[in-house]
Amino acid sequence: MRKGDLRSLMNRTDDSADERSTQERVRTNVKNLIDSVTSRFNKLKHSNKAVRALIADPDDTKKVFEVMATMRGKSLVRIFKKFKATKTGENILRRRVELLDVLNDHANLMSLAPESFGQAYLSFLDQAKLDSGGLVYASEDYYQNVQDPELLLFMRRNRDSHDLWHTLTQYGRDTLGETCLLAFTYAQTKNPGIRLILLLASFRLYREYGHGTFAALWRAYGDGKRASWLLAQPYEDMLPMNIEQVRVMLSIPDPNAYRVVLARQNTPKKRLAA
Repeated sequence: MRKGDLRSLMNRTDDSADERSTQERVRTNVKNLIDSVTSRFNKLKHSNKAVRALIADPDDTKKVFEVMATMRGKSLVRIFKKFKATKTGENILRRRVELLDVLNDHANLMSLAPESFGQAYLSFLDQAKLDSGGLVYASEDYYQNVQDPELLLFMRRNRDSHDLWHTLTQYGRDTLGETCLLAFTYAQTKNPGIRLILLLASFRLYREYGHGTFAALWRAYGDGKRASWLLAQPYEDMLPMNIEQVRVMLSIPDPNAYRVVLARQNTPKKRLAA
């Protein structure tokens, strides 16, 4: 065999190997894409079912955590890294501070000044007939497969601060108030599960509350974007402070759009003339 023929044969062999390698990479990429799409579809299907169950029963808080766990994507890790990089986050993680222990000390909170954040928090719990650890059972499944103790501490802190956020934003426990707080929370966390809940729940809310519903939700989202990042606040140190001063410090305005909708719904309809 001549040199030229040998070189040509070797080139064809190399080209064939490159082609097989390329085909293998394409097959692998297509398979990964199909697996990813299938996984996303299954998550969306599962979350959609949970959201519909939540809409049918707004008090089923367990479904909120179920959707958030299924659809959270990388949002949890992202906000945890952001929290960990803050002075408050570093301090909380180093000292292993459990917010729920502080909130469960009602004797201490009751000893605070009448206009304090802590007293406003207790007033909210009393009016809503809640207790500080009310979300513990509902969130049990949310922590499955999370092994990092620091991440678990951060997740528990977010859960236990939920009613503190109610107190700060002044959104009530009614369905519109809870959904407005979710819109505020989505602006702060960008959790895709919360976004899904908002999208599917907003039209049902409109049927229930009517004109102004979307404006209230949009205002809540905007307020959440403009407010300080509530996930990294030293609540333990803020509870003795005046509640209004805390709200101003964190750039949280009054929820006027939400109040307008509630006021209109609670206004008795005029009777038609006989």
